[in-house]
Amino acid sequence: MTIQEALNELRSKPKWYFTPADKEEDTIRTKHVLTAQRIEDGRCKPETIKTFFSHFGYEVEVNVEVRKK
Repeated sequence: MTIQEALNELRSKPKWYFTPADKEEDTIRTKHVLTAQRIEDGRCKPETIKTFFSHFGYEVEVNVEVRKK
């Protein structure tokens, strides 16, 4: 699954930004919504992406390959 597919799947659920582990719904909602937007725009570090998706029960695998031309 791509990052975009995972974001679409998350956003398709009502109140996707809130999980039972979250204490302050408004603060967490804003944080999750903004982080999802940053991920979508390509402005997040791989560690942030992993942390964000693991919060919602996803496992992220980052593959980077470098080839000499």
